[in-house]
Amino acid sequence: MDRNLKYILASLASVICFVLYVMTLYPSVGFMDSGELATAFATLGVPHPTGYPLSLIIGYIFSMLPFGSVIYRLNLMSAVLSAVSVYITFFVSLNLIQLTSKESPSKTSKKIKQKEVFRLDENAIMIASFFSALCFGLSRTFWSNAIQVEVYALHSLFISVLVYLMLRIYSSRESRPKKLWVVLFIVVGFSFANHMTTIFLLTGLLYLLYVQYKTDTFFTKSILYFVFAVLPGFLLYFVLMYAASSQPFMNWSDPSTFSNLIYHIRGSDYSQMMFSGSNVFSRNLAGFFGGYFNEFSYLFGALAIAGLIRLLKFDKRLFVLFIILILGCLLYSLNYNIRDLQSYFTLIYFLLSLCTGAGLIYLVSFMVKNIKPAVAILIIGLISCGAVLSSNYKVNDNHDNYLVEDLTVKTLNTLEPNSIVFIYEWGYFYPASVYFQQVEKMRGDVKVFNVKFLSVMWYLDNIKKYYPDVYENIKSEIEDYKKFYSPQGNNASSQALAILVKGFFAKNLNKFPVYCTYDLVYSNEIKSLLGGSYQFQPDGLVYRVKGNENGYDSTAGEKALGLNFRKFIPNDKEENKMIGAVSGLYYDNAMYHYQNKNYNLAVRFLDKALEIKNDFVEAMNLKNKILKENLKN
Repeated sequence: MDRNLKYILASLASVICFVLYVMTLYPSVGFMDSGELATAFATLGVPHPTGYPLSLIIGYIFSMLPFGSVIYRLNLMSAVLSAVSVYITFFVSLNLIQLTSKESPSKTSKKIKQKEVFRLDENAIMIASFFSALCFGLSRTFWSNAIQVEVYALHSLFISVLVYLMLRIYSSRESRPKKLWVVLFIVVGFSFANHMTTIFLLTGLLYLLYVQYKTDTFFTKSILYFVFAVLPGFLLYFVLMYAASSQPFMNWSDPSTFSNLIYHIRGSDYSQMMFSGSNVFSRNLAGFFGGYFNEFSYLFGALAIAGLIRLLKFDKRLFVLFIILILGCLLYSLNYNIRDLQSYFTLIYFLLSLCTGAGLIYLVSFMVKNIKPAVAILIIGLISCGAVLSSNYKVNDNHDNYLVEDLTVKTLNTLEPNSIVFIYEWGYFYPASVYFQQVEKMRGDVKVFNVKFLSVMWYLDNIKKYYPDVYENIKSEIEDYKKFYSPQGNNASSQALAILVKGFFAKNLNKFPVYCTYDLVYSNEIKSLLGGSYQFQPDGLVYRVKGNENGYDSTAGEKALGLNFRKFIPNDKEENKMIGAVSGLYYDNAMYHYQNKNYNLAVRFLDKALEIKNDFVEAMNLKNKILKENLKN
């Protein structure tokens, strides 16, 4: 067959995945970090730790492309990077299968290995590698990161390149390819410039060094010189200092000074999420194994296990390398208490995807002689791809997902001019509001504040620059808090922060229309802090903050009755939660008017709640109750 077949198959796998990514691509802002990253990339700001300077540079370039909205271009960037990763994965799988086909068989597997080598041809190996690349490209977590702006798409690309280089070095270990080692270290540096979980690869890299140079004292003494090759990548972090120097709106940790830069790179703001205890570890471990087959489908999941067995039989050192990488990634990641933990397992999913190709070869080696290996691999691979596609397509189909945009834009557009909005949680409203205000230039008069961020200096400095009128109202509380501020926290700091938060509400209430989002209203921490000093009156998609002396507002929330939300079937619990929250907002409006005997308006809000979530039992019950009461009267 044509010697270019491997390039054709690699390209085909990449194109198939890219088409699927575009078909399922988010058209707008997604949940969690999407809006924040898009804002930082488009405005050359500083995103959350560790800053991701390489993603920032590439994202800024993509944001300048002359088509679509900014958020669509950045979502497309992830699709492009992910498709390139699939292309490279083909060649990594090809190298892996060829390696285990060339190695000397162990005594226990000699007969099986000789039989397999006799029947196996180059075409069969390439077809197996094709399905291995598709397995990774269609895996659930990788696909989810390929359809929205995220730093994990570029991280996956680096993983594929680094493992490719590691296998190249392993296959050339007799010739001791020091140039390849230099290239590997350079790529490691640039990978760290995107995501610090590159550290998961270091255990495997050290093992590879040991395998190749355990008897070479000269190399072990000179290894430090090779380490300097990572410096070009690490120097990219100074891009964050440049970005912060202009004091952009998105300026997390304000790394304009070297000390702040180090603080930001270390991810000190997230330190409380690391090594959170045995409960977190055991819960995450159960989640990893519970979701294993969801990533690949049962067929590909079983093939990955078969591939690991093949490695153990035919190349124990390569098997050890894979196990070291998998365990290093797993044991470190399981200590994190974060929502996007699945993305931290990307290295594991990549290695297991590689093993599916080896697993196909291993499975075919036991099949009857009258079936050609290439044909058998093609049939099994197509069935496996069909299974993973049917399993993961619906979950990742977000082509009509305007859920976050609708909630954010419609909320902003129903607010009074020069309003203040307080929010509490990160993922539901704040990142998207930042994007639409700072990038799409929508409702710049509305001031959106994250109450949790009031505890950090860079956010208070941001308020001073961008909202000086608000800053002046609480200047004394901010200055008092800064006197007692401690990154580690202490009683004095906590007390000063509590006074600052209370002042934020009290001193702005009579000067601006003040609202808050549902996550703050239902936060026990904020309720306890404010001590019942305020009413949180439902007002459409937000709650109007008022003093306790205020009476009934018969027009509250009416603007929200005319809003139309685009239909979308949620794919995960967070989206379900958001839809439930929107319908719950209308329900709270209905309860407010019902309790004040405005039954007609209450029913209109209940109809809206049921339009959004037709199985909303509480809304149906309240509507039926109102209708029965009206019939009696």
